[in-house]
Amino acid sequence: MSRPEILRRGDDPASFDALIESADFPTLDRREVDFARHYYTAVRGAAMMDTSFAVMDGGRPAGVVICDVTAGRLSNVHIGLTVDIASDVDEAHRAVVLKAAFDGIDRLVAEHDVGDVRVTEPGLAGEISGLGQLCVARQGVPTLLMWATADLSVDEASLSRNVRKSYKSLINWGRRELTLRYVNAETPDRALYDAFKQLHFVVAGRETRSQASWDAAFEWIERGHAELALGYMQDGALVAGTMFRDGDSTSRYTTGAYDRSKFDKPLSHWPVFDAMLRAKARGCRHAELGAVPTHGAVDAKEYQIGQFKKGLTGRLRSTIEWSWSPGAGRNPSKSEQSEAEREFA
Repeated sequence: MSRPEILRRGDDPASFDALIESADFPTLDRREVDFARHYYTAVRGAAMMDTSFAVMDGGRPAGVVICDVTAGRLSNVHIGLTVDIASDVDEAHRAVVLKAAFDGIDRLVAEHDVGDVRVTEPGLAGEISGLGQLCVARQGVPTLLMWATADLSVDEASLSRNVRKSYKSLINWGRRELTLRYVNAETPDRALYDAFKQLHFVVAGRETRSQASWDAAFEWIERGHAELALGYMQDGALVAGTMFRDGDSTSRYTTGAYDRSKFDKPLSHWPVFDAMLRAKARGCRHAELGAVPTHGAVDAKEYQIGQFKKGLTGRLRSTIEWSWSPGAGRNPSKSEQSEAEREFA
């Protein structure tokens, strides 16, 4: 392997994207990356700087880091930055590529005066990974995150068996009592979409998102990468809205709003389950409903939302988010390390 070099996306975005597209990165969801850039650029504007880069080996991408700097934090929009190694990099050279990737991260920290770094990797399976070791070397602190997921490769009956028993009658109530209308690439009805926007405003009690963010999400629907379902009671009242977006193989819950004045009725169970079925029909292999926080880590409302999501899938995927604050501490000197080793011995 030649000496690794860094290629930054900001220097030539089109050429960078073409190079990354030509390589096989096993955990990189390209469509999800595209959505994040499309949506969060509209939401954050100039406040977000795309700092993604590739580790190059002789003109080919051997690794890629998807990241941005926003308000002094180096991450990947709303999650930790992601590092992926091309599938044709052999085991002997993976550590070289990882080290080059973290050297690139360190340079971004220095260049942009970063005060907070977040890195995400798949959940641990015993031994700390090479990526984790590099985070530890930077005094990184690991946090376990859990995500409610569903396997869409199984049939509807199997999906139903994974649903919490008490939810099945609630799903059936929605299937019977709610009429669903869809906004997608085949029926990109802006009036229906704006009706959902109004429902969102009423439920939240205030404007929580900019017009640019609403426009960006609608454009994703028009492109055929997302779908919005609107739920109507038998009297014609709009009471529910659920939007999912499709990645390369995973469909993800994106946003929703449900009429609080009718919370005595199970307004969300059927629309969310139906969205998973429709994602399966579109060829998605997995559905992800979002984070499932641990008890005590968040407020009671957010905890219950996580439990609701978990109840609709029966499965949890884990990731590790590493975080550290550059400059907040220092690594021990070699003499201090030697002293500590003698004490341990």
